Amino acid sequence: MRLSLYGLIFCLLPSFALAQSNIDRLQAASEQLMENTLDFYESRVPSLASVRPNTAWDAQIREAWQCMLDGMQAAKGDAGVATYLAELEAYAAMPITNIRTMSETIPPSMQDAQVVQISQTCGTDKASLAQMQASGLIAQLANPVVMAAIMAE
Repeated sequence: MRLSLYGLIFCLLPSFALAQSNIDRLQAASEQLMENTLDFYESRVPSLASVRPNTAWDAQIREAWQCMLDGMQAAKGDAGVATYLAELEAYAAMPITNIRTMSETIPPSMQDAQVVQISQTCGTDKASLAQMQASGLIAQLANPVVMAAIMAE
């Protein structure tokens, strides 16, 4: 009996390690994308540096993204999760030169209706927006002058 319990634990360890690496990959890419976006905003409006939010995941954000990862796993399987992570990592690594190009190059897996629904259900945007709201960034982005500078080509 003890031997089969150890066997079960041994078999589950790779799955746990894979799940952990997926959430870690998701966190790293998400934080990189946010940092790049904020850097771009500040290149257009330097005063936004004073309201730059902390982009590190807190427990609420991690829980929301874990929910999304679990939802994607259930809906899309291993291949769908792998595609999403690879596309997100590539997108997060791209330099941002203007908002139009950024929006035109959003990877297909990030625009997938089912993935968007999972994200909304899990509250990934809500959790991230809370950080931006707390820092004052959202209030600054509501300023038409600030948005015009960010949106300029």
